[in-house]
Amino acid sequence: MKRIQVKVTGMTCAACSTFVEGALMSLNGVVSVSASVALLQHKADVLFDPNLVKVNVLN
Repeated sequence: MKRIQVKVTGMTCAACSTFVEGALMSLNGVVSVSASVALLQHKADVLFDPNLVKVNVLN
């Protein structure tokens, strides 16, 4: 497993954070996304299997 921090732009509300978290979790190979996507910090911590999903797909 590998953990990266992904920059997320364009989020303006809690619903955006929830949508981004769901989109990341729907990717095959993503094991977890931080408890919540950090709206004010514009980032998400993602734990994933690099054999199933490539970093460039997450960025």
